[in-house]
Amino acid sequence: MQRSRPAGFLIPLLSACLSFAQSAPATPRHAAKTFDVVSIHPSDPALTTEDLGWNHGQLSARGVTLSFLIQVAYDIRDFQVVGIPHGLDSAKYDISTRTEGAEAEPTPMDAASAKDQVQAYQTRLQAMLADRFHLKLHVVTKDMPIYALVVAKAGPKLRKAEQTGDYLHVHVLPNGSEMEARNIAMPDFADEISVELQRKVIDETGLKGGYDFELKWTPDNVQAPDASAPSLFTAVQEQLGLKLEHRTGPMQVYLIDHIEAPTAN
Repeated sequence: MQRSRPAGFLIPLLSACLSFAQSAPATPRHAAKTFDVVSIHPSDPALTTEDLGWNHGQLSARGVTLSFLIQVAYDIRDFQVVGIPHGLDSAKYDISTRTEGAEAEPTPMDAASAKDQVQAYQTRLQAMLADRFHLKLHVVTKDMPIYALVVAKAGPKLRKAEQTGDYLHVHVLPNGSEMEARNIAMPDFADEISVELQRKVIDETGLKGGYDFELKWTPDNVQAPDASAPSLFTAVQEQLGLKLEHRTGPMQVYLIDHIEAPTAN
């Protein structure tokens, strides 16, 4: 699935391939898999976006926070990362890596190959965080406030997908946000809006397959006088025929036991 977030949340390969179950160990998987060369430098303070991409065994990142790196490494959301010390929580870094002898990655890849590639990069990123930032963490499961995505009483207002490729694009404007989705399954939609709501969203719509739709809303932090779209809660119900319900449910939380500024290159 292609998923882009022009406001700065760009994880091309991770988002383009698959979304994995949010269960990860506290130490790197397959620890022998590491980047051969890693260079880390403080970012330009004026940089306002976080950008990370990888290909052919190399990772390149600009303006990334430690929370962002942990999210990518463990395939979780920022509200699941707890305990980064003050000062380190706002520090941003530019990172480049190299893996010797890495082979070109076929394009396109089947689902199994894509999953293997993503896991390989995540394993190397976990190892880098442990080696260069001395990251130690553990995972706990807590009952937390969450949302359930369900079908509203009037029924869904979604169009069955008319194409085979997956595409999800969130465009952040000064007066609101817009989402364009093509062939998107409801669990993926629930996962995407969890970013906006800063809370886990589970799919309980029972709707199978992919759907095409557009969604326009005004985030809570937007105060533009020309903002005309409703809140995300209202937009989901009015425009898609779905509803977000408050629930309590189990969620994995990644507690930071230790983390430092990066060691020298």
